[in-house]
Amino acid sequence: MPARTKDVEPALIVYLAGVGYGDTVTPEDLMDRIAAGGKVLRIRRIGGGATRKTDEPRVSIQVYMLRDADHPRAAHEVAFDIEDLVDALGSSAPVIEVPAEYGGGRVIFDSGSKDSGPVELPWPDPAVQVVETLYRISTRR
Repeated sequence: MPARTKDVEPALIVYLAGVGYGDTVTPEDLMDRIAAGGKVLRIRRIGGGATRKTDEPRVSIQVYMLRDADHPRAAHEVAFDIEDLVDALGSSAPVIEVPAEYGGGRVIFDSGSKDSGPVELPWPDPAVQVVETLYRISTRR
């Protein structure tokens, strides 16, 4: 039986840590985190498949930011920055050490590409802007 594939979500949280705070859920303290111009990334596996040697998840990355009248597309710009980093997975093949709180181990990225987006999603508080992009990622076991 092949080794269990490490979850792509914590590896992407580590890989994208320089962009903003990442988690697999929307944090309860979202407003505190974005109040001073912070960025929150919600990273979730939403499907995909796997072979004996690779994992090929489809991943949703949502960017949460406060709306800014001076920069109305700021969350879109962050989404484009993330797209550049995901595209770079194919050329750099980073090895990400997964933190112990997520089970430890490592993930080797082979490629990443945008599937759709970015699109703005509705949010109950109109002061919060949420932009989602879907990706296809490939990792090795």
